[in-house]
Parts: sequence; structure tokens; C-alpha cells
Amino acid sequence: MKNTILVSAIAASLVGVGCLTMNSNTDVSASYEKRTQLTFNEKAQSWKHAQEFQKMFRADVNTGEIDIRDVLKGREQAEFLRGQRAGVGLEWKERGPDNVGGRTRAILVDKLDTTGNTVYAGSVAGGLFKSINGAATWEPIDDHSDSPAISCIDQGMGGTIYVGTGCSFENFDGSGSSGMIGKGLYKSTDGETFTILTSTLPAANATGDGWAHINGIAVDPTNDNRVFAATKGGLMLTEDGGTTWDVAAFNTAGFTVASGNDVRIADDGTVLYAAGGKVMHSPDGDIGSFIYVTGTGTPTGSRTIVKFAPSNNDTVWALSASGGELGGFYLSTDRGETWSYDQGENSGVGFGSCCGLFNGQANYDLALGVNPKDASTVYIGGVQLWRYDGSLTRIAGEFGGGEFNVHSDKHDVYFDPHNPNKMFVASDGGIHVSYNQGQTYFSASKGYNTFSCYGIALDKDGTMMGGAQDNGTWSVDNSVAGGIFTGLEGTNVGGGDGYDCDYSQITNISFSTIYSQAFSRGIDGASMGSMCTSGSPGPICDQGSFYTVGRLWENENDPTSQTTIVFTNTNAPQAI
Repeated sequence: MKNTILVSAIAASLVGVGCLTMNSNTDVSASYEKRTQLTFNEKAQSWKHAQEFQKMFRADVNTGEIDIRDVLKGREQAEFLRGQRAGVGLEWKERGPDNVGGRTRAILVDKLDTTGNTVYAGSVAGGLFKSINGAATWEPIDDHSDSPAISCIDQGMGGTIYVGTGCSFENFDGSGSSGMIGKGLYKSTDGETFTILTSTLPAANATGDGWAHINGIAVDPTNDNRVFAATKGGLMLTEDGGTTWDVAAFNTAGFTVASGNDVRIADDGTVLYAAGGKVMHSPDGDIGSFIYVTGTGTPTGSRTIVKFAPSNNDTVWALSASGGELGGFYLSTDRGETWSYDQGENSGVGFGSCCGLFNGQANYDLALGVNPKDASTVYIGGVQLWRYDGSLTRIAGEFGGGEFNVHSDKHDVYFDPHNPNKMFVASDGGIHVSYNQGQTYFSASKGYNTFSCYGIALDKDGTMMGGAQDNGTWSVDNSVAGGIFTGLEGTNVGGGDGYDCDYSQITNISFSTIYSQAFSRGIDGASMGSMCTSGSPGPICDQGSFYTVGRLWENENDPTSQTTIVFTNTNAPQAI
């Protein structure tokens, strides 16, 4: 019968990485009444709807919400089961795909390696990875870490690396509805061994602990032990390398210090902290010295990010989101003390809602980079990627491979500190690198196994297929040759936000789905074509089908049929 495996509710809450397999044999007889057409309501494919769909799986069945206590309890249960697995004889193996990356928010080139070959990257659903060849290939660090939700990375001039986990931007309201709750801050002094700072562990009995989401880290350029963290609970400061922490920024007249969006530190110790869409400034980062910048042209919105120009820290750029679109594009020439509303829709340049740059998702994907050679040239990322240098230029496409495309939903634009021409772009599709400041790009996700699987299927010949967040559906040939699996490289067979998928055990047909109630069919492993046509109020599909929440079934009572799919949310298929 079937060898189909789906991500369960508890597994999803723990944020699984890639496709893993173990044998599972289930015999269920399908019940089916043929229907030639089925019309259903269509939801437009978007990140927001995907998050709503995920939340439906992960939320408490009674409250409809995701509680940090449930997540932490799930981790404890998984850790217990990990210790018991030897007793039941289970062995899990990575099965790829190893040539496509998942959602990434953090990239760091080692400051001590002047060749630029040592690179770190962290995925919100995949953990921390390291490359020793300039991002050509990657290897995981602590592949069995119980907190894979990496949100930010920074390094001191002495080489100490700090890695933040948990992210507030996985849903518009910052509630973490996608389950991306972290486990505090990790630290490494050798770039190999990363240890959790116990002072940053979220409290198990706190529904909204401040350390559950660490959105930014800034290490003092003169002292590796002095670190700022922009957290859900506000701006935190340690002077002893993370042993103890203090609140650094306090309420000021007319303002409330909200959940931190971002924190940056200049070469002279000036610190900028973005919270609640606004920016606080401190000349030295001392506790209580932070003051909200005010006046005409100061940053404001629902989320703000800031970056100092590497060539001249007097210049600072800020990008704000508001209502999912551009809230403002700001410039400071005095290290963030005063600002001007420099560019944007009101300046005649005209980027924002007009061009699809953010497509209503600016609170989720908001990226900003400053050219290391030219403080007046900036890179702006959302769904799309643009450059501003006095005029606005779109510098990448979003779909397909090739040297002029970068995966949609950008989360960071980062320049190699040793090579100002080498630019990294972090996105929902992993990592892309440009060697000419954004003229051409190459995928840099080989071995960066952060593909976020929602559902997987196993064919009788060993071939696997998985549907993933914003990466479509991929097939991996895991057939055995001489007792050895042939490889982990995948082939893209379906687009969109991939979800459940399955192989026919009767014919050479395979199926993939998208959470928005669309599904496709392929033959002999070829790319899949849609099985639906446009209709009103939604698509009309040319086979019997029923969409709820759950898994795919095939009509085994009619071996000649290729149009007998049933979606169900119970242990047995539903007749339709």
C-alpha cells in the first residue's frame, strides 16, 4: 500500500529540517465515489495565508493559539524520546535535498579569516551551518541541536561569535504563530563549539518570555564580552560575555520601549536600537542613555531596520515597514542623532506598493544593505531586490534559476568584510552570492540542508518527494546502487508553497499540492502540471477530490483510474 509520511502537529511545532525517513507500513482501504468536478474556494497564494495554514496545525486545539509552554514541553518530550530511540531500533538518516536552502535570516563571514572562506549562516527552520570554502558547500554545526530557529549572528573583533534564536517576524503580529520560538543565545570562542548561555533560556512557565525571540545582536567592536541583544522583551546588555544581563533602554516621555526589531553598533561605540518601528540612539550604549530620535523625517512604522555604512559610520540608513508595505526610507549623516525622510514614494522615486517590492509582506521580509565602497548606494530587499544610488534599479528576478534571479522574500543583504564586491542575499530559498555587487548571482545552498518539509512521500523504488515552505515540491532519487544511496540532490517538480504529496503505488503517477487548495499531477517523475482550471468562485478540478486538512489517498478499487485522489483529516478516507 502506501509508504507516505506527513509532518505531524507536534513535529511541526518542533520545526523539522529537510526530509527524514523511517519505514512505515499502513494498510487502509479507500472508500470512493467518483465525481467529475469539484469547485472550492480559492485563497491567493501568499506567505500570510501559508502562516495561517501552519498555525491551524500547531495551535492548541482548545485556545486556537500557540503557547510557548507547549513548544517547550514538546522539546522536552522530543529530547526524552531521543534518549529512548536506541531501545526501539530506529535510525534516522538525512535524505536531502541538499541543493536547495530554506528560510534564512542570518549570514556572517568570519572577521579573522581574511580569505573570506569561513562563512556562517543560520536558518529559521534549519539550524546553524558553516562553510570553509566561501559558501560553495556547507556543513551543519551540531546537527542535532534542539533549537534550530536561528535569527541573527554577530562576531566581535576578537573572534567570539554569538547566535540568536527565535524570531518575531514569522507572522505579521509578531506572535510567533508559525512556531519559530527560540531557546536563547548561543556563544562560541572557536567557531566550532557553540554553547547555550543559560542566562538567556526562556522561562518554561512564561507565555511571552522576552528571550523567546532574539531579533538582533550587536557585539561591541572593542570588547567581545559586551553584547547588545534586541529581544521580544526589549534591549538587553551584558558586560561579562552573557553570564548576566541588564535592561539597557527604558521608557522615555511619550514612548514605550517595545519588542526589539534591530540593534547596531558603530566603530566608535554609538548604538542604535529599533523598537516598535522607531529608533533609539545612544552615544556609548550605557544603560539608561538611550533616547528616541524625534523630529521631522525620523523613522516610524511597524518594523524598522538600520545599518551603518561600512565606509563611513557617520552615514546610517533605515528602512521601515507599515501595513505590510514601505513605511519609509531614511538617512542620517550624524550616526543616527537626526534623520531625514530621504527616498520613497513621496520623493518621486516611487518604490513601495507601486512595484511589488514588498507585496504586503514588509513586516516579514525586510532587508537592507549598504555598499562597502559607497555610503550613498543601498540595497533594498523584500519580495524583490532593488538598488538605490540616486536612481532606483531592480537588480534581480525572483523565479527560476540563472545568474539574474534570486529567490523571493529577502531577509538580509550582507557584504563580505574582506571583499567589498562579494554580496550575500538571504531569502526563503536559502543563500545567493554575487561577486559583482548584485549584477549576477549564484545559488550557494549546496549542503545547506534547511529545506522546510511540510509533507513527504516514499515511492516503492526508494525515490522520495517532499513539499516545502516557499520552495515547491522536490523529488530525490534515494535508490540504492550496490548497497549505497546514490545521492541527496533533488529535482524541482512543483512550484509554490509545497505541501502534501504522494506517489501512486499502482501506476507511474505522482501528485503534489499547495496549501491554497491547488494540486498537480506528474508522470514518470516529470514536472507536475496543474489539475485545475480557472473558475468562479474558485478553480474547477477535473477529477474527484476533496480538500480538508490531512493526507492524500488513492482509489485502489479502480487500478485503471488516474483521477482518484481524496484529501482527508481522519484516519480513514472520506467518501465524496
